[in-house]
Amino acid sequence: MKKFLFCLSLVIASLPLKAQIYNDNMAAYYNNYTLPKGLKIKTNLPFTNDTHMRTIMLEGYVFGSAQLIDLKISYYIYKDRIYSSNISSSGAYTPPI
Repeated sequence: MKKFLFCLSLVIASLPLKAQIYNDNMAAYYNNYTLPKGLKIKTNLPFTNDTHMRTIMLEGYVFGSAQLIDLKISYYIYKDRIYSSNISSSGAYTPPI
């Protein structure tokens, strides 16, 4: 019985465990110039009334000045309108919004 439990614990310990399952690289965009009118990001998030506050995280890097971009956008949809939209930046560079 001890051998069985030992073998079982080895099998369980060898399995990768994840608290959340998400795709870390959903999209990538690269260019060598400044976008004068910005960049439109299209997602498959439904625009429906619900009880969830959505959060979109954008991360990047400014090569010319060696600064990180870290933006978090959150919003809530109620009666077919966006409410409580908010954006925060914790990176060294904050692009104009």
